[in-house]
Amino acid sequence: MKSIIGNSKRKWEEVPDLTDEIIREANKAIVKPNIKSEEEKSNNDFNFYQTKESEKIYEAIKNKIGFDGDLIKFGIGDSDIYTYPNTTLGILEYLLGNKNNANKRLEAIKNTIEFDGDLVKSGIWSSDLYTHSNTTFGILEYLLGNKDNANKRLEAIKNRIEFDGDLIKYRVGNSGLYTHSNATLGILYIADKLKQESNKWKV
Repeated sequence: MKSIIGNSKRKWEEVPDLTDEIIREANKAIVKPNIKSEEEKSNNDFNFYQTKESEKIYEAIKNKIGFDGDLIKFGIGDSDIYTYPNTTLGILEYLLGNKNNANKRLEAIKNTIEFDGDLVKSGIWSSDLYTHSNTTFGILEYLLGNKDNANKRLEAIKNRIEFDGDLIKYRVGNSGLYTHSNATLGILYIADKLKQESNKWKV
C-alpha cells in the first residue's frame, strides 16, 4: 500500500507505506507457543504410561527376586544365576535410563559366567551355549557402546549354532526352533535401530 505525501516546495512523490512490513517483522519476533497436536499429546501420554508400567515391573523384580552380588537370581525360590535373566534385565535398565546399572549387569556377567570362545555360557553351573543368552548379551553390549563385541557375538552365533532355513537353532547341540531365540537374533541384527529409538522413549 502506498501513500501520497505532498510538499508545496517539492514535486509530489510516492513514498512506500511500511505498515505491512512492520507487522510482518513484529510477527516474526513473537514467540509462538509450542502447541502440540492431539496425536502428539496422546503419544506422549501413552509413552509416559508405558514407561511407568515398565518401571513398576523393574522395581518388583528388584524387590521380590533377590540378587547375588550384581547378578539377578533366576526367580523367586530359585537362586541359580543364568545369563539370560541378567542380559534382559540389563536391557530393561538401559531402556529405562539406568545405564550404570546396565553396565553393572554386563560386567558381572563377563566376570562371573564363563565363555567358550566368543559365546557366553548359559549360567554359572551350566556350560550350555544358548542362542538367546548370546543374542541378548550382544544386544546389551551394543546398547552400551560395545559394537565390536556385539558383532563378535553375532558372528559366533552364526558360525557355531546351526540354522534350519531362516531360523536359528536353540543352542549348540540342540536343533529345537524357539521363538525367543529367533526374535532376539532379529533384534540383535537391528540393535542400532533399537538404540536410536530408545533415545526417543526415555523421559
